[in-house]
Amino acid sequence: MGLIVVAAAAVMLIGRSWRVPSIVSYMLAGLLIGPVLGLLPSAETGTTAPEELSTISEIGIVLLLFLVGLEMSLKEIREVGPVAIIAAVGQMLVMGGSVFGISIALGFAPVEAVILAIAFGFSSTVVVVKLLDQRGDIESTYGRVAVGTLLVQDIAVIIVLTVLAGLGNLRDTGASPDQGDAGGSSMDLGALAGGLGSAFLFMGLLLGLTLLASKFVLPKLFSIVSKSPRGAMIWALAWCFVLVELAHVMGLSVEIGSFLAGVSLGQLPRRNDLRRRVRPLMNFFIAVFFVTLGSEIELAKVQELWLAALLLGALVIIVKPPVFFVLITRCGYSKRSAFDASVSLGQISEFSLILGAVAMSVGLFGESDDVVSLLSLVGLSTIVVSVVVMGMREPIYRALDGAGLLDRFDASGRKGSDGGHHERPRGHIVIVGMNSMGRSIARSLAERGERVVAIDTDPHKLAGLPVEKRLGDISYMDTLADAGLEHAKLAISALKIDEANRLFVHRCQSLGVPVVVHGFDRSVLDGLERLGPAYLINSKAASDERLEELIFSEDGRADA
Repeated sequence: MGLIVVAAAAVMLIGRSWRVPSIVSYMLAGLLIGPVLGLLPSAETGTTAPEELSTISEIGIVLLLFLVGLEMSLKEIREVGPVAIIAAVGQMLVMGGSVFGISIALGFAPVEAVILAIAFGFSSTVVVVKLLDQRGDIESTYGRVAVGTLLVQDIAVIIVLTVLAGLGNLRDTGASPDQGDAGGSSMDLGALAGGLGSAFLFMGLLLGLTLLASKFVLPKLFSIVSKSPRGAMIWALAWCFVLVELAHVMGLSVEIGSFLAGVSLGQLPRRNDLRRRVRPLMNFFIAVFFVTLGSEIELAKVQELWLAALLLGALVIIVKPPVFFVLITRCGYSKRSAFDASVSLGQISEFSLILGAVAMSVGLFGESDDVVSLLSLVGLSTIVVSVVVMGMREPIYRALDGAGLLDRFDASGRKGSDGGHHERPRGHIVIVGMNSMGRSIARSLAERGERVVAIDTDPHKLAGLPVEKRLGDISYMDTLADAGLEHAKLAISALKIDEANRLFVHRCQSLGVPVVVHGFDRSVLDGLERLGPAYLINSKAASDERLEELIFSEDGRADA
C-alpha cells in the first residue's frame, strides 16, 4: 500500500508540471511499479494483487459514483435536458455502431465487440468535470451542456451495470454467460430473462426506496445534522454504504447503490458542501484503484493489441467530437459553445474501464482479458490527448473557423451565443458567517445596492437573505473560488471562530482582497491585528462607519 501511495504521489508531481491529469499519472505509476519494474503483483509477474487492494479499489469506485450522483441536480439537468439526451444518445449510437464494426473486423468475438461498443460511447466524467472546475467554466453554457451530457451517459452506465448484475445472477445460479471458445455457448433464454428481470425488479425497488428517502427522510435528517458539517459528511457516507449493502444483498452492482445514494443527497441544499468534503476521501481511494488498474496492463498485450488500440483510439479522438458538435448545433446552440463542449468530451471514460472489468468478472469474456487491456490502453491515450486539445482549444477553434469549416453549423443569435464563457462575480462583497451580525451586514449592504455573496455551512442561516448565497466551508479553496473571492472588492468575516478567521484573512491577503474580520473576543484581537486586516470589528456600532468608508472609497478598494 505504501508503495502505491508513494508512486502515485511521485508520478502525479512530475505529471503536474506537464498538466497531465491525475488519472493518467496514477495509471502510469501502476504501469511503472507493476509490469515495468515488477514491484507490484501483476499479470506480468504471474502474481495476483492482495485482497485488501481489491477492497480499497472497490471503495474508490463506490465513492466515485457517489460523487457523480452528488453532482446530479435534477433541477439543473432539466435546463439542458433535451440537448444532453440528444447529444449523449446520438453519440453513443454512432460510436457504438462504428466501434462494433471495427471490433468485429479486428477479430473480436460478438460479445466482446458489444461491450467495446458500449464502453466507447462514454466520456470521462472525472476528467471533464475537473477541467471545467479548474477553468471556472462549470456554469458556462458549454459547461452545462457537457455536464448534462455526461450525466445522461452515467445513467446509461447504471443501466448497463444493472444488466451485468443480471448476468452475474445467472452465473451464480449455474447458467454461465461465458462465451466458451469460438462463438460462445448459447444461454438459456428463460434463465437470461429471469436474471435480467430480477435485476431490474430489485433496481426498481432500490430506486423507489431512494426516492422516498430523499423526499421524506433525508431532508429532515440533514436539517438536524446541518449544524455540524463533519457530522453531515459521516451521515452521508453512512447512507451511501447502507445503499451499497442493500444493492449487494439484492444481487445488484455496488456501484448502483452508491450512485443512487449520491443522487438522493444531490437534491439537498448542502450537496455542494458534501461534495467538497467527500472529494478528498474519494481521491485517495480512486488513486489506489487507477494505480492497481495500471499495474494490470500487460506489456505483452500492447504488442498484440497495438493496431486495435490505434484504430479505436483514433476513432475516439477524430470522430467523437465532430459527432457531438453536429448534434449540439442541431439543438440550436452556437458553434462556439458546441465546439467547446465537444472537445471536452473527446475521450473514453473511467467508467468504460469499470464496465470492462465488471463484464470480465461475470464471465462474458471467458479467460480472455483483451477487452480490459484494450480499454486501458485507449483510455490512457485518449484522456491525455483530450486534455492537450482542451488546453489548445482557442487556437484550434480560430484555425477551423478561419478556414470556414464550421460555418455550415453556425447558430449565431441562438442559445450560447456568449461563446460559452460565464462571467463570474466582480466588484462584489463576500461575507462569511451568517450569524446575526453577518445577516445584518448582508441586508444593509444589499439595501445600499451592493452585490453581496454570502457564505455559510448552514442553509437555514442563508435562507431569506436578498443576496447571492453559497453553501460551503471556507477552509476549502473551491468554496471561495465559487464565491469569486479573487474578484471581490471587499471580504467580511462575521465568524466567531478564531482559526477560521485567521485562515480567511491569510487567503484574502494572498489574493490582494481587503478583509474585515470580527474580533469577537479580546483574547483574539492582538493575534488578528498582527495579521493586518483592513479593519477589525469589535462592535457593530463601530463597524458601520468604517465599513461604509471601505466600501464606498473612490476606487472601490479599501484604503490601507
